[in-house]
Amino acid sequence: MEFALKCLLFCLTTLLANADPNEDLFIKRKAKYVERGLNTIIKPCENFWEYANGNIDYQRLTGEYLRLAKEVLEKPSKKEIPVIKKVRNHFSACQSKGIDRFLNELNNKTRTEKPWEKEVNAFRARLNSSSLENSQTFIELTGDVFRLLYKFTGGEAFSSVAGIVSGRVHKSLAPSTVNLLAHNASLAKDFLNKVFDDDVDISGLNYVGVTMQPLKYRRRRLEFLLALVTNTTLLPRYVSCEAYIRAVFSTYYQKMVHDYYGEKYVKNVAGLFLSDIKELAKTIEAEFKFGNMISDGIRKVMLDLLKNNTFYTLDHPINDDSMFEKHFGNVEFDYPYLNRFRNNFKPMFRAAHGRESGFYRIPRTGYNALHTPTNRNFFDWLLFLFPNYHPEFPEVLRFSGSIFVAAHEIGHGFEDELKGIGAKDPTYSKIYDCLYELYGGHCDPNDSTVCVDPKYNMLENFADYFAVRMAYLAYKRKTLKKTTHRVERRILNKFTNDQLFFVNMAQTMARFGTWKGHGASDTHSPGPLRLWAGLAGMKAFTNAFNCRAGSSYRIEDGCNLYNGKFQPDYNLTVNGIAMK
Repeated sequence: MEFALKCLLFCLTTLLANADPNEDLFIKRKAKYVERGLNTIIKPCENFWEYANGNIDYQRLTGEYLRLAKEVLEKPSKKEIPVIKKVRNHFSACQSKGIDRFLNELNNKTRTEKPWEKEVNAFRARLNSSSLENSQTFIELTGDVFRLLYKFTGGEAFSSVAGIVSGRVHKSLAPSTVNLLAHNASLAKDFLNKVFDDDVDISGLNYVGVTMQPLKYRRRRLEFLLALVTNTTLLPRYVSCEAYIRAVFSTYYQKMVHDYYGEKYVKNVAGLFLSDIKELAKTIEAEFKFGNMISDGIRKVMLDLLKNNTFYTLDHPINDDSMFEKHFGNVEFDYPYLNRFRNNFKPMFRAAHGRESGFYRIPRTGYNALHTPTNRNFFDWLLFLFPNYHPEFPEVLRFSGSIFVAAHEIGHGFEDELKGIGAKDPTYSKIYDCLYELYGGHCDPNDSTVCVDPKYNMLENFADYFAVRMAYLAYKRKTLKKTTHRVERRILNKFTNDQLFFVNMAQTMARFGTWKGHGASDTHSPGPLRLWAGLAGMKAFTNAFNCRAGSSYRIEDGCNLYNGKFQPDYNLTVNGIAMK
């Protein structure tokens, strides 16, 4: 009997361990995750950040990407294309030797052979013999030095490819940048072909920037860029082989993550995310159409901007096996740090032929999202994975988690327009005046010398404030139509759905960082301030937790981003009949 019972227990345990992920499993895991982060000793109306995040393990949170890498790299997919097998073998060689020895051998080879030396010396000789008064000569030399940067370094290359997608100008090039594409499309194409040493399709581009600095600075600028080529050639000290592969073979690792989760999961989660985004966009549209807008002019501006948004998730065509092998199959393992651009980005120029420029950005494997000036919105892998998002999560968790992040990115699409109008019209300048006052004057509770200066992070503050409200309204709108069952656990059962919404939103913001390490010129406010400013003036929050007047998390008048305060109209009519 005892043997039979043990056998039964063993069989049940085995069955449960091998069961497919199901709704109850992921909801229970999420409930445990939420509950573990709470510090219920704290009163939510006094310090909601500590209440929701008081027991969050921030070190574990920031190490999430490495835990994912360990899972992915140590568990090959059943069917892998040849190039992914090569990268996995490279990872195995790293593990076999140990990360320190492996990196030392690679760096010693680079130091000894100096593969950049011949080309750098040739460029330096040409630079020394050239007159930079001629702008055409300066543009050609700029193209040459950028080619060297892309060929022998990774950092400049990465930001520049992102710039092609977004139309943004690298900060170091911003003061006097000229859009070659607007002046001469043929010149712009020749410039890009030289820089990337490939045939670049410019049909989907609207910006190709080149810095045209005053003559006295041109030589110094080129010499500075040339110095970057030889100053960034050695591998940094990665903490593990997983971190090395993730950083140096980022596109291949992204493909491994895609294969690890499988096409079915990618399609399901991307489809649900876009469906939730659609609900969010409808909510924002309804707010703009029927809200108490400051003027009809701003109503039209906001609606037009909203319509121009496009969204990119995990479902990228490059992850098709045959397409990936075709374009990324020729991976180079000699000087892997120098070849980051060649391996991870250059193949996209061929793959992107005939496609719109958003194709260039492959989903990355961190926790990040990006809004571009062309209203493209990109979302990276961790936003689609447990504990942040899952197809089985109910609306209360999806909309307070990754959909809140999406609302933040959409919010970036309105900030510049409103700020520009505000510079001309005092009515609109009040929007930013209010946010400046709301976020200003706050310092680290443990170090009064570390304070926030809103002039550096006003645009992010706008996006946060906008996102909190729109994500909440979208969640309420969605749950009026259909509600799936909610999270349940001992402590969480005490929460209403609205309370759970705000708790999960606070834990989502835990990823945004605390006061620790915050600098006065940071473009983002620290997480505790982002949460307080977003919620304290929101009646839905103060009502949910019954925050009384005088509570830290209750301020009577919040900011109005695009709408005026409602004023009673005592001349109401119904079908033209006065109701006085």
